[in-house]
Amino acid sequence: MIAFLKKKQASEVAEEAQRNWESVTIENSDAIVVIGDSHMDGYFSLRDKSAISLLSSLTKYQVKNFSVAGNDCLTMMKRIIDDEPYFDGKRFSDFNAKFAVVISRDNDEWMRAAGMRHWQFAIERLIRTVRCFGIEPILATEFRGSATEYSALRYIADKHNVMFVDSMTHNQQIGELTPSPFFGANEIHTGTRSNGILWFNIASALNSLPAPDRSLKLYRPRHQTTTYQIEDLINLDNFDLLNKWKEISITHSHLHRSKQRDYDCVDNMSVGDNSRKTDEYFLLESKQSLLFPNVGLVEATLPGTPRTLDEVKVEVSTFEQGVRIFVHDHLDAGSFISNQEKYQSGRGVVNGAWREIGVSNEPIYISKKELPRAMCNDSISLLIESPSPWKLMDVKISYRGSLGKPSLPAKPVFREFGGEMLVNPGLDLTDGWSITGEIERIQPIDAVNLPLAPDGTDGHSAYRLDIGTALGQSVRLQRPVVERRYRLTVWARCFPPAFVDPDKIDPTIGENREFIDRSTYKGPPPHHFSYK
Repeated sequence: MIAFLKKKQASEVAEEAQRNWESVTIENSDAIVVIGDSHMDGYFSLRDKSAISLLSSLTKYQVKNFSVAGNDCLTMMKRIIDDEPYFDGKRFSDFNAKFAVVISRDNDEWMRAAGMRHWQFAIERLIRTVRCFGIEPILATEFRGSATEYSALRYIADKHNVMFVDSMTHNQQIGELTPSPFFGANEIHTGTRSNGILWFNIASALNSLPAPDRSLKLYRPRHQTTTYQIEDLINLDNFDLLNKWKEISITHSHLHRSKQRDYDCVDNMSVGDNSRKTDEYFLLESKQSLLFPNVGLVEATLPGTPRTLDEVKVEVSTFEQGVRIFVHDHLDAGSFISNQEKYQSGRGVVNGAWREIGVSNEPIYISKKELPRAMCNDSISLLIESPSPWKLMDVKISYRGSLGKPSLPAKPVFREFGGEMLVNPGLDLTDGWSITGEIERIQPIDAVNLPLAPDGTDGHSAYRLDIGTALGQSVRLQRPVVERRYRLTVWARCFPPAFVDPDKIDPTIGENREFIDRSTYKGPPPHHFSYK
């Protein structure tokens, strides 16, 4: 327990109650709502691995689902206007959203059949409807579609000055990923393996938005084990966070438990093979508890920094008494860059330390002087630990002082140079490529999805590169007279054993909950833990 986090006397509590405190809570966290159809509803993916679940895990905003399978854009608009409750009980007017991703295409075919302008008018009306609630729309394409449909949506985005996200081009570049065993129900729905063609570009767009003013994000450990070193739970960056932690669930559909083992072969499944998970943030708002194993993580964003805030108060409510609370101290003196021996031992890459600050069900105060040791810019990270499973009831972080924080400048947009930098932009080994070792030409198991060039040219050449083999080609960079950014993309496919053979999947490893990629998991079989 550090000294600056002393428990206040009754007189001090009464005095500070008169001060102007504001709070970051589950209810008032800034959010992004997604309005779509079955693609964002989450069909045919494993639980918590749908496109919208991955979007939520990759942004500081809370992400709220308002997507319903089978909806066209007019039905989406009607649900908003009529203030219809979503599956979890939330209404559109309930969302504390700053932005809304609008994504609709497949179910709108009947409108396009009548005329492209009919579809455009409907999308425009949906955009205006969203703006009536003070929410800024982001217009996204689905991964399927024609050049005409792309142009129609791009025109709407330019006309109404809204952000435009293009997934059609991405899908075309990596092979126009339909049909395939990885797509469910009439080969138009992405599954666990293929939903990156939907969320990837949207995630990039969301991460270019201004950071939320206030937000709470909650996580359970991804690898469930009762033995761990607490310093190993420090996150080096966002990707390290996602390797160690899994965000609590948001509302989405997912494969039935009986169908989870077949997640690589969803082409013959039907919509009835899906279940639904309720938003766990909403459960907390509804005064229901969430079950956690020994540890949990809270990532909070505040509308100020250690420079502008005067004091912070942390309140973590649990069903059990005395659950320990730690804060991430980035300035910990004992965790600077370590010597070579410790680094090579695997414990030398550190990013501060967890410092115990109090227990649950009691307010914890952090003074102005000590805020730099509890925050990093506008963020504060809390670790909640107990020897046994515990139930979270609520989290609230209050603050007082002058609000405000630096806003990052908008990212400049540069022209991208690509294939013109190569002598041979294709994989024709007769010209332009240097070869090291023996390489083998192969026929991928999902030949229907061989990569295509953006112009539709078949990617007929595929080669296996084993350890010790390499392909290389010189890149020609023009002498810039102004700053330029270069991007060279190499599409590569990995076909591990059992990629589409569910009989070779070990059902005991519980990939659905614990792992981003089971091929990278090196530890023992995880301790199974049931979440309600």
